[in-house]
Amino acid sequence: MNKNNLMKNLKYKILVVLFLVSSLMLGIGTYAFAYEALLWGIPLAITGFYLSFMSVVLLLLFWIDKKNLI
Repeated sequence: MNKNNLMKNLKYKILVVLFLVSSLMLGIGTYAFAYEALLWGIPLAITGFYLSFMSVVLLLLFWIDKKNLI
C-alpha cells in the first residue's frame, strides 16, 4: 500500500469516527432534552435514541472491521 492511499484511508477513518462520536453525542443530547418536554419531545426522544443506537452499531462495525474479523 503506498503512502498516498494510506493517508486517504486514515483521513476517511478519522472522519468516520468524528461523525459517529458527534452523532452519538447529538443523540444523547436530544434524548436528554426531550425528557423535559414530554408532549412534543417524544419524536425527539425516538430520534435521539435512534442516532445513539446507530452510532454505537456503526462504531462496533468499524471496530470489527479494524480488527479484520469480517
